[in-house]
Amino acid sequence: MKTKKALSLLLAVLLLALCAGCGRSGEDEKFDELTAKSSAPQESQAEETVPDLSGEPAGEVTLMTFYDSEYSGERLYVNAFNKTHEGMKVKMEAAEDISITAEGIEAVTEAEDKFRQRLATELMGGEADYIVNDSVLDPTKFAESGLFYDLFEFMEADPDFKMDDYFKNIFDAVAFDGHLYSLPTSFVISSVYLNKALVEGLERTFEPLDRITYEDLLQMYEDGKAKGLIEEGASLDFAGNGTNTRLHIFSVEWQEYIDLAGHSASLDSPEFISLLEKTQEVFTPREPDMSQGYGVPAFAEAVRNGNCQNLTFYRPLNLDFYNESCTMDQAPEGLVGPLVLVSTKGNVVYNAGGTLSIPKSCTQPELAWEFLKFCISLPEDPQKFSPVSDDGVDVTNGQLPVNRECLSTYAKLYGTFSGEGTETEEKLVKLLEDVNRSNTGMGNVEIVVTPIMQEYYEKHLLSAEECAKQMQDRADIYLKE
Repeated sequence: MKTKKALSLLLAVLLLALCAGCGRSGEDEKFDELTAKSSAPQESQAEETVPDLSGEPAGEVTLMTFYDSEYSGERLYVNAFNKTHEGMKVKMEAAEDISITAEGIEAVTEAEDKFRQRLATELMGGEADYIVNDSVLDPTKFAESGLFYDLFEFMEADPDFKMDDYFKNIFDAVAFDGHLYSLPTSFVISSVYLNKALVEGLERTFEPLDRITYEDLLQMYEDGKAKGLIEEGASLDFAGNGTNTRLHIFSVEWQEYIDLAGHSASLDSPEFISLLEKTQEVFTPREPDMSQGYGVPAFAEAVRNGNCQNLTFYRPLNLDFYNESCTMDQAPEGLVGPLVLVSTKGNVVYNAGGTLSIPKSCTQPELAWEFLKFCISLPEDPQKFSPVSDDGVDVTNGQLPVNRECLSTYAKLYGTFSGEGTETEEKLVKLLEDVNRSNTGMGNVEIVVTPIMQEYYEKHLLSAEECAKQMQDRADIYLKE
């Protein structure tokens, strides 16, 4: 079980690296050409209205996704839905098998590009007769095209759907101009554990789920060096390589400088230039020191042994991690946290674990919506995530759910908290209610500016001002094409 979970985590890291390290390809340009043609809705699709959702649908619908695997959340959703919904069937169709990840980054990138082009072609041609796992798409490319149903309209038209059961702000954060084209099924938020010895040496105090910015972390890092608590050259992050720190911090900061809906960016602003300057040292790639292991338990042990001068260790805030070594409200001995990483303006940003859309060319929209509802509702037999059993289903995949009842139910299943009704659990609910930003689609901009950041952070060939100017120019081209 742990081996399979480790495989899933390794795959997630690989895919994150793909998004952060790849440049634009020829297939990307073809995709942009296709999507550019969609600025005006096709007449037949623009006239589509929300179907009648008062009855019970029947038949078969396809879920189109990039790759399939027995470990994927989509596969578990599909198996459980088909088992519990008589007369309804969801069939999975994948462009690739997960084994393609073993072929390396270039092979996966090329396959993703071809899949993106295929989706664009079929969407534009009215041939997308399926539900789309749209994680490879930039939703802004289709937001005004009329190619997808507005899922807010489905929610309003469905007599069985109760918005009060959900964290509506999670939907709002990924909506464009008040329209919901992509449905997040679960999500994570960036969090960080801190070295308790360093925190106490700096005379700071924190409680679980307190919020912190990268500026505060960097100030603590500098203060630690000034007090002799941290040696010069010690990395900020435990077993870190610089790039991991960059990915987590930028994941909450991109939203302050890139406006996908407004097709604009401010990467050449004084504030962003200041970010580049402040982070040049800690974001510079380095060989990670893995001699003391990796992960939260290893970090805690290194601190307890007095062999650690690293301040931070980042990990996604979710439900299924904590019962391995601690609970969310009781950090391992030697650590403080988890603290929630928020933007410098205090915005709480999430990364969707999956997003699903219904094209207007789907011939079974009622059935498609029934499946989407299933993916965000509390199932009859809620279970912990298990890639070896589909007797029950975890609609969260161990992540944070969009459904309020799912949050309390799965927190109990996973032992996320030390007891019921804890202050930390109430604090988590408040945190989820405060989420107001989504990174959906942001990775596409990150892809086009990453080569420039590499020139700055890795090769030191650009000044902060030059890096910011080139990033702004590249982002402008992408956002406005």
